[in-house]
Amino acid sequence: MILLIVGVTLFFGIHLLPSLSIKVKLVERVGENSYKLIFSVVSLTGLGSIIYGFKLSEFVPLWDPLPWGRSATYWVMPIAIVLICAQVIERI
Repeated sequence: MILLIVGVTLFFGIHLLPSLSIKVKLVERVGENSYKLIFSVVSLTGLGSIIYGFKLSEFVPLWDPLPWGRSATYWVMPIAIVLICAQVIERI
């Protein structure tokens, strides 16, 4: 679980960097191509940590589904899809 949290923090932390003024300073210091390389390597490291950490973490159920929930989904989802498509078509 720790590896998953570290991966998420690393991945989203590096993606917050361009919105801060730190990006301009880093590009000036290391250059455009080096910045892109560092950004890509750190992003892939974070993504790999997320994937591997998720594989290692144990499954924790948040709730037990109701017994009639699956059959209710089969009846309600076609109606929901029709309503969503109608809303999208109306906006076009």
